[in-house]
Amino acid sequence: MKKLHLLKSMLLLCALIVGSLTSWADDVTVTWNISGVATSASNQKVNTALTTSSITPSGASGTWTAVSNGNSSYAGSSTGAQLGASSNREFNGTVTLSSTSIPSSATITSVTVTAKSNGSSTLAVTVGGNSLASSKTVTGTTVTDYTFEGTQTGNVIVLTFSGTTASKYINISKIVVEYSAETITVTGVSLPSTANAYIGKKITLTPTFTPADATNKNVTWESKNTSIATVSDAGEVTGVAEGTVDIEVTTADGGYKATCEVTVGPYYINVTSPISITEWASLSYGDAADYEVEGIIFTATQCMKNSGFQFRASSGELASPLIKSQNGYTVIVTTNSTGTGTLSLQIGSETPVAITSGSSSSYTATTSSTSTSFTLENTTDKACNIATLTIVPNSAEVQSYGWATYIAPAAVEFDANTAYVVTDASVSEGLTIEAVTRVPKDTPVLLKGEGTKNITVIASAAAPAKNLLSVSDGSALGSGEYAYVLAKNGDGACFKQWTGEMDVLNGRVILVLDEAIAAARELFDLGNETTGIAEVRGMKENVRGEYFNLAGQRVARPTKGLYIVNGKKVIIK
Repeated sequence: MKKLHLLKSMLLLCALIVGSLTSWADDVTVTWNISGVATSASNQKVNTALTTSSITPSGASGTWTAVSNGNSSYAGSSTGAQLGASSNREFNGTVTLSSTSIPSSATITSVTVTAKSNGSSTLAVTVGGNSLASSKTVTGTTVTDYTFEGTQTGNVIVLTFSGTTASKYINISKIVVEYSAETITVTGVSLPSTANAYIGKKITLTPTFTPADATNKNVTWESKNTSIATVSDAGEVTGVAEGTVDIEVTTADGGYKATCEVTVGPYYINVTSPISITEWASLSYGDAADYEVEGIIFTATQCMKNSGFQFRASSGELASPLIKSQNGYTVIVTTNSTGTGTLSLQIGSETPVAITSGSSSSYTATTSSTSTSFTLENTTDKACNIATLTIVPNSAEVQSYGWATYIAPAAVEFDANTAYVVTDASVSEGLTIEAVTRVPKDTPVLLKGEGTKNITVIASAAAPAKNLLSVSDGSALGSGEYAYVLAKNGDGACFKQWTGEMDVLNGRVILVLDEAIAAARELFDLGNETTGIAEVRGMKENVRGEYFNLAGQRVARPTKGLYIVNGKKVIIK
């Protein structure tokens, strides 16, 4: 019997030892030092939340909320968070602190607040919304520790002070939190077996821990070939060159390892319609930039936003990913009066184009290659500024019903019998369209004929003498004006009267007609004919259903005979 009891005791001891390897309770102390809220934060308005970055360690965050029952409150001190009231007003407020270093399941047993006051204030402490201990009175200009002991669960601590003596302050310079939390050890880690990354782009790998609620989830990362891809401390993998590389993660707790095989390939954007970059990141002088706009990555050791994007050093560069476009593309760079340096614009192996800063000019570089990248580099050690950058595909695609609208992103040239403008409209005759070969920037046109239409960027072009097409800005039209939009109509296309909200049409090509025509015609059918034409006549029934004779004259009371109705010949017997 004694042997049996001994065996049971040994088994129990072994179980306890094994259990202690995976879970136990730790007593932890976290100290938050408050170096001071900047004095510029003084004279804050009532109910203003003051967020400070002066709390250390950086894993903690704090918000000081000043709530005065008077007209003003203030905060500011070089020695701590100093909050108070002016104008002989009593001051109340809160300090909310939280930290990622304290688990939400932690049991907080003690909070010590180091504070002083040139008057007196009642201070209370809550954890997770529950009171930790009875409130205390903070008084005296000598820095004093006020300790609140109790037992509450959570990681959000709120200090509430009230009844502060009129025109006086309370100053908090340190907070010490003691808590206990169960520590769960790591027994394994894993990563996805494979992942895809792209040159110049970032992906993030996320490790999976066993058990999932392990306490210490700190890890280190390593790339086995940094010439293919690099990895940051946060698990961000950046592609450097084409190839395959192993990315390894190691846990701080237990040293467990996992590997992901990352395949790096070229990143590309498929340009089927113009991309224009006119908005730039807000950068301060001297900032290093590494950000992405419309899939294009901008890097510079010194740069700033200055009526565009300004490269401040010779290493400044704009690097595009691999750009795919059916018939090649053109890059248009515009400059302004800022900067005195020189830039070099080069697409693939094409001849570089020199760009001079300091004046409002436009520069173009083009390629017929269907897949290549470009760079824009500062070739001097002087400031260089670009205002806009536009990528224009050298072709546009027309849908199967034979028509498409297009807005010229620059002065462009079309193949013959490809692009048209609308020059006139009437109830009986429909729309009159005229072919154009060259149009200036921002001109709306109709593209005709199914398939790919070639477009060439040119230096300049004259505007059409008349064009009823326009680009909607989303605002309402003038009195007596009506909008029509291009729409599919059977096997062909038509301009159909728009009855919805105009803001939906923002940036779209519209046909604007007057009330007299709009009242009689809701459609102008373009048909499905895709050969060159000079005119297109309405082929769809209008609102009033008028009859026209063969001379195009409206007939109020049709009798027997041949008429045009809905664009078709109709015999009335």
